[in-house]
Amino acid sequence: MIQFFNKFLISMNVKIAIPALFPLCILWSCANQSNKIAPSIINTHKEYKNSSELAGTLIYKGSVYPLGPTESEQVFAYERRVKVSNGITTATHITHDAGRNLVVIQSARYSSNFAFLEFESTNAQTGIRTKVVQDGKILKYLVTERSGKIIHAEEDVRDPVAVGPTLFGLISSQWDELTNGSSFYLQFVVAEMKQSYRFEVRMIENTKLVTRFEMKPTNRLIGLFLSPFIFDFDSSKKSILTYTGRVPPMRTIDGKFKNLDARVVYTHLSTYR
Repeated sequence: MIQFFNKFLISMNVKIAIPALFPLCILWSCANQSNKIAPSIINTHKEYKNSSELAGTLIYKGSVYPLGPTESEQVFAYERRVKVSNGITTATHITHDAGRNLVVIQSARYSSNFAFLEFESTNAQTGIRTKVVQDGKILKYLVTERSGKIIHAEEDVRDPVAVGPTLFGLISSQWDELTNGSSFYLQFVVAEMKQSYRFEVRMIENTKLVTRFEMKPTNRLIGLFLSPFIFDFDSSKKSILTYTGRVPPMRTIDGKFKNLDARVVYTHLSTYR
């Protein structure tokens, strides 16, 4: 597939790096990988399974349903846990499959108004661990591949930085501007690709019950292959109700991991933070 698009871009005289066109194989995760889970990752997951309360207060649970007219069975579930220390918040997203096996762990540290500081992830499907730190106007990446190879990278910060555990909060922090018709831009980190991608967020619907926001990539080529992300918030509580779009875990189809576009439904157990 990548070879095909290489030829396509050359024929169209388009000069753009393939990673920019395929952000983590069109964001989040690389498909067509073996479904073998790395043993070292499993050990990390067992620690979380035995003491998930160490990750903090349970904020919400998300039920993940694949998009499609005939697919209504829940395939993943994840929970958000938060703890605060010395004014810094750590939010952790822990994803399980239908068999309660831990699949993805993402954790972010941020200050007031969801200002990004640091991100770490462990992915049992790809076997990749990542760490991203914002140092002034620089994002510093450290990626450990399944093989143990360690890769470092850096990139400039141009817009507010977002990762999975900070995304809903960053959007809600811009509530007044968005509901008044303005849009804002953010850098969404795809840590496994060692870079971020620019998105525009805007409101597309506002009722007494639900306020809907759309998040679209500013790169038109990426937009050809990645549908906009849709966020439905409770209009009065400003809390997330549903999310529709690409999710971090992948599904196994014919023995291979495939990217998953899904609808996630949220059940809140504590005030979002």
